[in-house]
Amino acid sequence: CSGDFVQIGLPPAAGTDIQYHWTPANSLSNAQISHPIASPSENTTYQLIINTPYCSDTIFQTVSVENLQVSVSSDTTICLGDSTSLQVNIATGTASHIIWSQHPDYSTPLAENQTHITVSPSEDSHYFVKVEGNNCTVEDEITISISSITIGETLPVLICFEDSVQLTVPAS
Repeated sequence: CSGDFVQIGLPPAAGTDIQYHWTPANSLSNAQISHPIASPSENTTYQLIINTPYCSDTIFQTVSVENLQVSVSSDTTICLGDSTSLQVNIATGTASHIIWSQHPDYSTPLAENQTHITVSPSEDSHYFVKVEGNNCTVEDEITISISSITIGETLPVLICFEDSVQLTVPAS
């Protein structure tokens, strides 16, 4: 996955007269050892040249990088009784599985393999989405807050045409 690392190469050979040279070297922990740590930002084919006093050999190794990037709906506030749509967009990469849940361990899925769902929470709620690629997983959380206004009961008020009356709403 983009930002990850992997050990490449082969175990070191016995003997001190063996030289290793990797190219490109810029994303390796050490280009002069047999098994460096690679952290490329894109697919990269590395070349290892092994030299001994008697012979030379070349090995190629490719590291494929999956760049899975997603964006999700913003946290929002809705009125009690309303619904809202939650969405995940795959910016880069390929999603092989999408799962929505109200549990961070995804033990009770709300939906699978859908890029958007509609929810109608009755209280402040958290929704979790996990997007799995070929080798990478991205998770995010969306918070939906509930806003409710309670208008107290008022007695009937009799007013004349073109008169006004003041209504007050108690703070909740």
